[in-house]
Amino acid sequence: MARDFRCQGSILRRIRCPSESPGVPSSPLESPPVLETFWRRRAPRLVASLVGSQTMIRRAKAGDLVVLREAVENESGQGYDELMNMLIESTGTSQELFRLVSHVARDERLRVTPRLALKFLETWKNDPGRLTVAEVLHVTALSNDPLLYRQASETATEYWLAGKLSQVKAEDLLILIEGEFWILSSAARSSGAGFVLKRSIMEFRKQLVSRNSP
Repeated sequence: MARDFRCQGSILRRIRCPSESPGVPSSPLESPPVLETFWRRRAPRLVASLVGSQTMIRRAKAGDLVVLREAVENESGQGYDELMNMLIESTGTSQELFRLVSHVARDERLRVTPRLALKFLETWKNDPGRLTVAEVLHVTALSNDPLLYRQASETATEYWLAGKLSQVKAEDLLILIEGEFWILSSAARSSGAGFVLKRSIMEFRKQLVSRNSP
């Protein structure tokens, strides 16, 4: 009998070859009773999972923030990042975005995704008066993305040097930038991007101190 070409030499194959497993069906279809029993046991759960996922998607698109906690509590539920993206897209105004960010940042079980933090940062860039620099630095640090936190810190430094943050003292801004850095995880801080961030913060310090010196 000709050997199944799929059985030849692939260390990644997931196919059980008849010649390698005598007496074992190479496909569940060769054993209808087993397949029927398997499907009868699994079908209700599979259907319930699909229906639940579709329900969560509709709720996220409608701006229901509770779906995030449900995604965390139910590992078999809809993906957290996917639901977060839908919630971000559902925010039609700055107030709705602020509500979403506040909801996530205040719940330790929830995670600020880089996309949410970037949206928050871009909103601040467009209208610096709507948010405080402390809020922006904190939310971007919660994203655990060194490059994104570097972008936020760089923008804050540039805005201060341009006189757009006149209500903030240079030393206070430095405390914020260097302090929120420690919100990032140890892995993020010690990564290559984390190394770049550390060097950038040193440069931001030099710029702020030199401009603030009498």
